[in-house]
Amino acid sequence: MKHLIIHILILFIVLLCVSCSDSQKRKPEIEKGFLDLSSWNFEKDGLVNLDGKWEFYWGKLLEPKDFELYDSIKAEYIYVPGGWARQEEKSYPKLGYATYRLKIRVPDKHSDYNFIFMSIFASAKLWVNGSLCFEKGKVASTKEQSEPAFI
Repeated sequence: MKHLIIHILILFIVLLCVSCSDSQKRKPEIEKGFLDLSSWNFEKDGLVNLDGKWEFYWGKLLEPKDFELYDSIKAEYIYVPGGWARQEEKSYPKLGYATYRLKIRVPDKHSDYNFIFMSIFASAKLWVNGSLCFEKGKVASTKEQSEPAFI
C-alpha cells in the first residue's frame, strides 16, 4: 500500500510538471492560406510543418504576377498534405493541374529558409517572394506538354 501511494504521488508530480511546462510552444496554424511566424523563434521553437488549409486554384496555373494583376481570383481552400482527389469538402478529378498558394509572415531577422519536401511524382514550381526558386519536371495544363519528375 505504501508503494502504491508513493507511485501515485510521483505520477501526480510528473503530470503537474508536464502540464505547467511551457517548453513546448504551440505551433502556429495555417488559416485560409496564411501562416504567421512573425513571433516564432526557429532556434528555440524548432521547425514548422506547413500542414493546413492552403489556397487552392483548381485548373489554373498561376504565378505571383497573376495575383498582383487580378484581385478577383477566388481561392478555395484545401488541406495540405494530401492530394486533391482525397479531399472531403469537394471532389476533384484524379488527373489535372492546380495552383497551391501559402502566404507566410516571417520574423524580420530571418532572410534564409530551407524547405524539405516529401517524395512526390509530379511536376512543380515553387516561388518565394515572387522569385522562382525551385522547379522540377515541366508544369503544363495538358498531359502531353507536362513532364512529371520524382521529387
